[in-house]
Amino acid sequence: MAQYMLKPLLGVLIARVFRMPSAFFAGFMLTCCVSGAQLSSYASFLGKGDVALSILLTTYSTISSVIVTPILTGLLIGSVVPVNGIAMAKSILQVVLLPVTLGLLLNTYAKPVVNVIQPVMPFVAMVCTSLCIGSPLAINRTMLLSSQGFMLLLPIVTFHIAAFVVGYWVSKLPQLRQEEPVCRTISVCTGMQSSTLAGLLATQFLGISQAVPAACSVVVMAIFGLTLASYWGSDVEAVSQVPGTVHKPPQTESLRDVIKLNVCKTRRRCTFGARNEKKFDYINRVVKRFRFRSTMEPVGFINILVGATKSSATTCEKIQSHLDDHANTRWY
Repeated sequence: MAQYMLKPLLGVLIARVFRMPSAFFAGFMLTCCVSGAQLSSYASFLGKGDVALSILLTTYSTISSVIVTPILTGLLIGSVVPVNGIAMAKSILQVVLLPVTLGLLLNTYAKPVVNVIQPVMPFVAMVCTSLCIGSPLAINRTMLLSSQGFMLLLPIVTFHIAAFVVGYWVSKLPQLRQEEPVCRTISVCTGMQSSTLAGLLATQFLGISQAVPAACSVVVMAIFGLTLASYWGSDVEAVSQVPGTVHKPPQTESLRDVIKLNVCKTRRRCTFGARNEKKFDYINRVVKRFRFRSTMEPVGFINILVGATKSSATTCEKIQSHLDDHANTRWY
């Protein structure tokens, strides 16, 4: 939903608010309609997000981009620039799905070949990405350095910041109630676009000038996405300081203070122990006295019990006689 509904709507709104030049409008809208960037998985890993969810979202958006991206592009910019949806779908298949399928087959059935070429592939990918980004920027350098270039950069920055923020807080809604790693992953996947794919499609179907927004988007997306992921990944807690307060360093205790403190603790401990001993001595004396009286004077104790029994018996006889008199009384 965020990939193919939220971001195209954000793109239309931002393009209208900033009055984007027509020379960049189609390329900007195409950038808003492509799938999520593969770099989002690495950003999710840095930001302590859900990497498995990021890979799943990127895979689904990449596969569905074969159908969804040409349809959205035709709906949004079909009235401005003619778009061949079928040819665009074929190009997405060639650029995205065929390399992914080839990589899966090599990893499954040709492990020795993968082990040989794996150390070189990051460098090859970096060179290819740099060429895809640098060529439209170099060709349209004069236009980028003009006022139109500034009017293009501000909407792209706003688009990516809004995508990061909206993707995070939409997943925080009470209806969804996602956990923090999931919210970070959705934010990163929403804010990071496959702008390189958008640049290739724009160069092939819209013209070289329309690839400039995608090239600028690659740079902005990488800077903001990796910065946000690094911020989330850092565990350093910011210590808030109240203005006007002076934080004094802790002072070390001198030897005299330590000795004095230990002496005070010893005195308190001794005093507390003496009080306990006195208390226990008093209790022992009372117990001994009670035992002595109970063993030496059994007759008095027995007399007390006998007297209490006699008094209770007398009381019971009085109550019984009173009840009998009450029963024999006639009431008129």
